[in-house]
Amino acid sequence: MDRGEGVNGELVLRTDGTDLEVIANGVFLMDTRVTVSERLMVSATLARVRRGARLLIGGLGVGSSVVQALESGAGRIDVVEVEPLVVRWWERYFRARWGLSGPDLERLRVIRGDVGQHLATTQESYDAIVLDTDNGPEWLVHERNAALYADPALLVAARSLAPGGLCAYWSAWPSEPFESRLRQVYAEVERVDVHRGDVAPDVLYLCGDPR
Repeated sequence: MDRGEGVNGELVLRTDGTDLEVIANGVFLMDTRVTVSERLMVSATLARVRRGARLLIGGLGVGSSVVQALESGAGRIDVVEVEPLVVRWWERYFRARWGLSGPDLERLRVIRGDVGQHLATTQESYDAIVLDTDNGPEWLVHERNAALYADPALLVAARSLAPGGLCAYWSAWPSEPFESRLRQVYAEVERVDVHRGDVAPDVLYLCGDPR
């Protein structure tokens, strides 16, 4: 359907029936077919904070996280996406794929940029932060994202939370070193395994009460 050079290399958008999939540098990245863990990440986070929470999503993806945030009663939603092509596909294809229209999107603001830089420079605070920016701390599609899982960025995200807020990280599999680093920053860290048939479970880390 479309292709082009992005910030981190070539991106391709393909269609498979009614579903859409994104290929990054020749490697499958995401699709609209299986979005269970992405949606659960948002719903589980919002269920643990106040109704109408102000939410930051790191990574637009195919838009499933945004759909879940709207369905789960988030207040204002900021989405930070580094790839201009992904934002373009959101506007041209993904919104229509999920059946979203003008009234659904009044709470949404899409910010083009790096989510780590946004958190480091914003003066705003969030009730919930959901970071689905890569495959996790130990399986990176792009090495530039390694900084998001390092101690300085963990502290920055924690300081961007409003009182009672929660920060969530997505990972393709468990990472004991990463979980240990999270526990140095947060008093409460909950690991949630998301099973999808016979494949290894996706992992969510839900973090609250910054130290």
